[in-house]
Amino acid sequence: MVDGIKQRSIEGVSMSYSFAKGTPMRRPHSRPNILKCSGNRGISQEGWYANTIRSLRRGTSASTPPQDVVKGYKWELYDLTKDWTQNHDLSKEQPAKLKEMQKALHG
Repeated sequence: MVDGIKQRSIEGVSMSYSFAKGTPMRRPHSRPNILKCSGNRGISQEGWYANTIRSLRRGTSASTPPQDVVKGYKWELYDLTKDWTQNHDLSKEQPAKLKEMQKALHG
């Protein structure tokens, strides 16, 4: 409870293992790490990262997300084992990998 308001419990798995001494910074993790923030979504798994970029069209607002997450957002895909700065978007070059990541994010 915070100021009399019941709070939701924190969901997910702690990332503290990734900060442990001796843990390589760029070690791919087999468990997916799913992120949701300000209407955007992302998933990192086994060295890959796929994320949405929300482009607001005229007459829409940030509080009105697209109904179809896969088709309603622009998607990016990165191989973090080779491009940890996320400089080279592979979504057009590797559409099958992007679909795999989208499926892992949305079931």
